[in-house]
Amino acid sequence: MTRTRISALATLAVLATAAPGLASTTPPTVAGWPKTVPAGTVHQGPGGGVVVVSGGLFGRGEHYPNAATAFRRDGRRLWAHRHPDPACGNCDYGLQAVVLNPDGTYGPLGVTGDTSWAVDPRGREVRSCTGVVIDADGTCISVTGRASPVLPPGPLPAPVFVARDAAGRGLWEVSDPALEVSFSAEAPPIVVRDGAGIAYTAFFAYEPVGTLETGRLFALDPASRRLLWQRTGWYQPLAGLRSGLVAYRDGGVAGVGPDGTESWWRALPANEGTEPSAVAVDLLRDRLYVGSAGPTSASVAAFVGSTGVQLWRTAPEDRSRLLSVGRSGRVYVSIGAAARRGMRAARLSDGTTVWEKRTRLAVRGAAELRNGMVAVSAGGGWRGPLRDRLTLLDPRTPPTAPTTP
Repeated sequence: MTRTRISALATLAVLATAAPGLASTTPPTVAGWPKTVPAGTVHQGPGGGVVVVSGGLFGRGEHYPNAATAFRRDGRRLWAHRHPDPACGNCDYGLQAVVLNPDGTYGPLGVTGDTSWAVDPRGREVRSCTGVVIDADGTCISVTGRASPVLPPGPLPAPVFVARDAAGRGLWEVSDPALEVSFSAEAPPIVVRDGAGIAYTAFFAYEPVGTLETGRLFALDPASRRLLWQRTGWYQPLAGLRSGLVAYRDGGVAGVGPDGTESWWRALPANEGTEPSAVAVDLLRDRLYVGSAGPTSASVAAFVGSTGVQLWRTAPEDRSRLLSVGRSGRVYVSIGAAARRGMRAARLSDGTTVWEKRTRLAVRGAAELRNGMVAVSAGGGWRGPLRDRLTLLDPRTPPTAPTTP
């Protein structure tokens, strides 16, 4: 066991749980808000406004039509995009979360294993990226499978990294034709990118043909257009760090360096880190935030991204869920405890509360906008119409006592 791993695990054992703090203020609600919107995730909108995006599967498996709605900061609706449920058979939903991409599009929406799309800043439906958009021109790097030119014909394809422009035209490809792979649930594998621009993906691999399957983690350098390394093991990429990535492995969260070396590993509850939406990275401050959900509790923990050293963790009885991390360094988490349901803004250094907002409803999304305002969406659970109340708060103005709308 390496010294880094020993230090990280020891720190996890001795650190005290971060206290919620004694929040006594709630930022005022901006005039013109709240609004009723389809339930979904919250994002920075065009012109300094807000966009909420819904679609796919929610909660206990209910389908809900895909939608994206943009609002100005004063609460007036800018545009609304609606799309019916995709006409697919078993509708394979990948793990890729809807994000605001570098080219200003929101996606992928739909079902990434069958059909998907994105919405541009004007609310128009455009081609989606089922991988990672790497620049403002919309260049997309994704992973697909293709029959190998060097292996006998078989049911499994060889993995291919594909770069396409915003119109879907192929720019270049990189592959390992000697390896066969399986794509889980017929959906494209997750692709993440670190602060240095290196792309990572993972899938089930078969090598040589007919042998027992193993997992394989890949690193690609888009600048030189070559595979840098392959690492054997069962990994699920979650997010890129400053250098390297964080991935789910064997019931825990692992940090993997840019050379493929596993730099640290941490045992966490079984449900923790299984999806990218459970992780947020602050590249500027080298911070990693991971949400965990057990059978009777939920919490959010903060780590140093490059070392895996834990800094703080929310109290399990709060039933906190990770929402996002803002440009200011504030971390936004929901509070699921029945008596205090809502959300709070946590301090970067120790996780204590800077301010909180009581909602009585389950908070499903929050995003800090470029101007410092914070958009929050909250709904009444998973039964009935999936509608949220979208509220815009202004922490920059003199606060008031906590409110319960």
